[in-house]
Amino acid sequence: MTFDDFKRHFEIFSQIDSAEKLAICEIQYQNHLLEIEDTKYFEPDRDDVKIKQVQNYEKNLYKIFGLDTIEENKIYFLIRPSFEPEHLLLLEKLPEKFALTHTTLIKSYWTTFYADNSNMDCERKVSKTVLNSAVGDSLFKLLEKTIMDARPPKVKKLVLDGVVYMLLKLSDGERKIVSKHSPDENSGSGQVIRIAKQLIDNIERLDDPAILSNLQVAMVKLQGK
Repeated sequence: MTFDDFKRHFEIFSQIDSAEKLAICEIQYQNHLLEIEDTKYFEPDRDDVKIKQVQNYEKNLYKIFGLDTIEENKIYFLIRPSFEPEHLLLLEKLPEKFALTHTTLIKSYWTTFYADNSNMDCERKVSKTVLNSAVGDSLFKLLEKTIMDARPPKVKKLVLDGVVYMLLKLSDGERKIVSKHSPDENSGSGQVIRIAKQLIDNIERLDDPAILSNLQVAMVKLQGK
Protein backbone atom coordinates (compact mmCIF):
# COMPACT_ATOMS: atom_id res chain seq x y z
CA MET A 1 0.00 0.00 0.00
CA THR A 2 1.41 3.39 -1.01
CA PHE A 3 1.19 6.43 1.25
CA ASP A 4 -1.46 7.94 -1.04
CA ASP A 5 -3.58 4.78 -0.68
CA PHE A 6 -3.12 4.85 3.09
CA LYS A 7 -3.96 8.54 3.19
CA ARG A 8 -7.22 7.97 1.30
CA HIS A 9 -8.18 5.25 3.75
CA PHE A 10 -7.25 7.52 6.69
CA GLU A 11 -9.50 10.27 5.37
CA ILE A 12 -12.52 7.96 5.37
CA PHE A 13 -12.47 8.36 9.16
CA SER A 14 -10.79 11.74 9.59
CA GLN A 15 -10.35 14.48 7.00
CA ILE A 16 -6.76 15.73 6.80
CA ASP A 17 -7.27 19.47 7.15
CA SER A 18 -4.18 20.47 9.08
CA ALA A 19 -0.43 19.85 9.25
CA GLU A 20 -0.96 18.06 12.57
CA LYS A 21 -3.36 15.52 11.08
CA LEU A 22 -1.02 14.97 8.13
CA ALA A 23 1.81 14.25 10.58
CA ILE A 24 -0.39 11.75 12.44
CA CYS A 25 -1.25 10.06 9.16
CA GLU A 26 2.44 9.83 8.22
CA ILE A 27 3.33 8.28 11.60
CA GLN A 28 0.55 5.72 11.29
CA TYR A 29 1.72 4.84 7.78
CA GLN A 30 5.28 4.24 9.01
CA ASN A 31 3.92 2.01 11.79
CA HIS A 32 1.86 0.16 9.17
CA LEU A 33 5.03 -0.55 7.16
CA LEU A 34 6.84 -1.74 10.30
CA GLU A 35 3.94 -4.06 11.16
CA ILE A 36 4.16 -5.60 7.69
CA GLU A 37 7.91 -6.12 8.19
CA ASP A 38 7.27 -7.70 11.60
CA THR A 39 5.02 -10.37 10.07
CA LYS A 40 8.00 -11.82 8.20
CA TYR A 41 9.60 -13.02 11.42
CA PHE A 42 8.91 -15.10 14.48
CA GLU A 43 9.80 -13.41 17.77
CA PRO A 44 11.96 -14.53 20.71
CA ASP A 45 9.57 -15.85 23.35
CA ARG A 46 9.57 -13.79 26.57
CA ASP A 47 8.17 -14.96 29.90
CA ASP A 48 8.54 -11.51 31.45
CA VAL A 49 5.70 -10.07 29.37
CA LYS A 50 3.25 -12.86 30.26
CA ILE A 51 0.89 -12.90 33.22
CA LYS A 52 1.55 -15.55 35.87
CA GLN A 53 -1.45 -17.65 34.83
CA VAL A 54 -0.15 -17.97 31.26
CA GLN A 55 3.34 -18.81 32.53
CA ASN A 56 1.95 -21.62 34.67
CA TYR A 57 -0.25 -22.88 31.83
CA GLU A 58 2.75 -23.02 29.48
CA LYS A 59 4.88 -24.76 32.13
CA ASN A 60 2.24 -27.49 32.49
CA LEU A 61 1.74 -27.73 28.72
CA TYR A 62 5.48 -28.20 28.21
CA LYS A 63 5.44 -31.11 30.65
CA ILE A 64 2.44 -32.68 28.94
CA PHE A 65 4.20 -32.60 25.56
CA GLY A 66 7.65 -33.42 26.97
CA LEU A 67 8.99 -29.96 26.15
CA ASP A 68 10.46 -29.35 29.59
CA THR A 69 13.54 -31.30 28.42
CA ILE A 70 14.11 -30.88 24.68
CA GLU A 71 16.87 -32.66 22.75
CA GLU A 72 19.43 -31.94 20.03
CA ASN A 73 18.56 -32.82 16.41
CA LYS A 74 14.87 -32.19 17.07
CA ILE A 75 12.65 -29.23 16.24
CA TYR A 76 9.35 -28.86 18.07
CA PHE A 77 6.42 -26.92 16.60
CA LEU A 78 3.77 -26.24 19.25
CA ILE A 79 0.36 -24.90 18.19
CA ARG A 80 -1.85 -23.25 20.82
CA PRO A 81 -5.33 -22.21 19.62
CA SER A 82 -7.44 -20.13 21.96
CA PHE A 83 -10.40 -22.49 22.13
CA GLU A 84 -9.34 -25.75 20.45
CA PRO A 85 -6.97 -28.56 21.52
CA GLU A 86 -3.26 -27.83 21.54
CA HIS A 87 -1.01 -29.97 19.35
CA LEU A 88 2.66 -30.58 18.64
CA LEU A 89 4.58 -31.43 15.47
CA LEU A 90 7.99 -32.97 16.19
CA LEU A 91 10.67 -33.28 13.51
CA GLU A 92 13.62 -35.50 14.41
CA LYS A 93 16.81 -35.85 12.36
CA LEU A 94 17.91 -39.50 12.08
CA PRO A 95 20.96 -40.97 10.23
CA GLU A 96 19.27 -41.44 6.83
CA LYS A 97 15.76 -40.02 7.25
CA PHE A 98 13.59 -37.75 9.37
CA ALA A 99 10.88 -38.87 11.78
CA LEU A 100 7.72 -36.79 12.01
CA THR A 101 5.34 -37.13 14.97
CA HIS A 102 2.09 -35.23 15.46
CA THR A 103 0.51 -35.29 18.93
CA THR A 104 -2.83 -33.61 19.51
CA LEU A 105 -4.78 -33.35 22.73
CA ILE A 106 -8.37 -34.56 22.58
CA LYS A 107 -9.55 -31.64 24.70
CA SER A 108 -8.18 -28.12 25.04
CA TYR A 109 -5.76 -28.10 27.98
CA TRP A 110 -6.45 -24.41 28.56
CA THR A 111 -10.04 -25.37 29.42
CA THR A 112 -8.80 -28.07 31.80
CA PHE A 113 -6.17 -25.77 33.33
CA TYR A 114 -8.69 -22.98 33.87
CA ALA A 115 -10.92 -25.36 35.86
CA ASP A 116 -8.07 -27.06 37.77
CA ASN A 117 -4.49 -25.92 37.21
CA SER A 118 -3.07 -29.05 38.88
CA ASN A 119 -4.77 -31.44 36.45
CA MET A 120 -2.33 -32.64 33.78
CA ASP A 121 -4.13 -35.84 32.80
CA CYS A 122 -4.75 -35.37 29.07
CA GLU A 123 -5.96 -37.87 26.50
CA ARG A 124 -4.13 -37.53 23.22
CA LYS A 125 -3.86 -38.88 19.70
CA VAL A 126 -0.47 -39.59 18.11
CA SER A 127 0.37 -40.00 14.41
CA LYS A 128 3.83 -40.92 13.12
CA THR A 129 5.53 -41.09 9.76
CA VAL A 130 8.94 -40.62 8.14
CA LEU A 131 10.24 -38.15 5.57
CA ASN A 132 12.96 -38.88 3.05
CA SER A 133 16.26 -37.10 3.61
CA ALA A 134 15.69 -34.49 0.87
CA VAL A 135 12.30 -33.25 2.10
CA GLY A 136 13.21 -33.68 5.76
CA ASP A 137 16.46 -31.75 5.36
CA SER A 138 14.70 -28.86 3.59
CA LEU A 139 12.09 -28.71 6.36
CA PHE A 140 14.67 -28.90 9.14
CA LYS A 141 16.73 -26.10 7.58
CA LEU A 142 13.65 -23.92 7.04
CA LEU A 143 12.50 -24.25 10.65
CA GLU A 144 16.04 -23.82 11.95
CA LYS A 145 16.46 -20.63 9.91
CA THR A 146 13.09 -19.36 11.17
CA ILE A 147 14.34 -19.79 14.73
CA MET A 148 17.69 -18.16 14.07
CA ASP A 149 16.16 -15.20 12.17
CA ALA A 150 13.61 -14.43 14.90
CA ARG A 151 13.69 -10.85 16.19
CA PRO A 152 11.66 -8.62 18.51
CA PRO A 153 8.80 -6.77 16.79
CA LYS A 154 9.34 -3.13 15.86
CA VAL A 155 5.70 -2.30 16.66
CA LYS A 156 4.09 -3.39 19.92
CA LYS A 157 0.50 -4.52 19.58
CA LEU A 158 -1.94 -6.58 21.60
CA VAL A 159 -3.51 -9.66 20.03
CA LEU A 160 -6.16 -11.36 22.15
CA ASP A 161 -7.74 -14.47 20.63
CA GLY A 162 -6.27 -16.49 17.80
CA VAL A 163 -3.47 -19.04 17.62
CA VAL A 164 0.02 -18.92 19.12
CA TYR A 165 2.67 -20.84 17.15
CA MET A 166 5.89 -21.76 18.94
CA LEU A 167 9.15 -23.26 17.64
CA LEU A 168 11.58 -24.86 20.10
CA LYS A 169 15.08 -26.18 19.51
CA LEU A 170 18.19 -27.04 21.51
CA SER A 171 21.21 -25.44 19.83
CA ASP A 172 24.70 -26.02 21.30
CA GLY A 173 23.07 -26.76 24.63
CA GLU A 174 21.00 -23.54 24.57
CA ARG A 175 17.22 -23.75 24.64
CA LYS A 176 15.74 -21.48 21.96
CA ILE A 177 12.02 -20.65 21.84
CA VAL A 178 10.38 -18.34 19.30
CA SER A 179 6.70 -17.64 18.73
CA LYS A 180 4.19 -15.88 16.52
CA HIS A 181 0.58 -14.93 17.25
CA SER A 182 -1.89 -15.26 14.36
CA PRO A 183 0.15 -13.73 11.51
CA ASP A 184 -1.26 -13.03 8.06
CA GLU A 185 -1.11 -16.35 6.18
CA ASN A 186 0.67 -14.73 3.20
CA SER A 187 3.43 -13.19 5.32
CA GLY A 188 6.84 -14.81 5.74
CA SER A 189 5.97 -16.29 9.12
CA GLY A 190 2.50 -17.23 7.87
CA GLN A 191 3.98 -19.25 5.00
CA VAL A 192 6.20 -21.22 7.39
CA ILE A 193 3.09 -22.00 9.44
CA ARG A 194 1.19 -22.99 6.29
CA ILE A 195 3.86 -25.58 5.44
CA ALA A 196 3.66 -27.03 8.97
CA LYS A 197 -0.15 -27.21 8.68
CA GLN A 198 0.14 -29.02 5.34
CA LEU A 199 2.39 -31.60 6.99
CA ILE A 200 -0.13 -32.09 9.80
CA ASP A 201 -3.11 -32.31 7.44
CA ASN A 202 -1.33 -34.87 5.26
CA ILE A 203 0.65 -36.79 7.86
CA GLU A 204 -1.03 -40.06 6.85
CA ARG A 205 -0.22 -39.46 3.16
CA LEU A 206 3.35 -38.18 3.14
CA ASP A 207 4.41 -41.06 0.90
CA ASP A 208 2.46 -39.39 -1.92
CA PRO A 209 5.01 -37.98 -4.42
CA ALA A 210 2.68 -35.12 -5.44
CA ILE A 211 2.27 -33.92 -1.83
CA LEU A 212 6.01 -34.15 -1.18
CA SER A 213 6.78 -32.30 -4.40
CA ASN A 214 4.41 -29.45 -3.52
CA LEU A 215 5.93 -29.17 -0.04
CA GLN A 216 9.45 -29.16 -1.44
CA VAL A 217 8.61 -26.44 -3.97
CA ALA A 218 7.01 -24.29 -1.25
CA MET A 219 10.02 -24.68 1.04
CA VAL A 220 12.58 -23.92 -1.65
CA LYS A 221 10.60 -20.86 -2.73
CA LEU A 222 10.37 -19.59 0.84
CA GLN A 223 14.04 -20.16 1.60
CA GLY A 224 14.97 -18.28 -1.56
CA LYS A 225 13.26 -15.07 -0.38
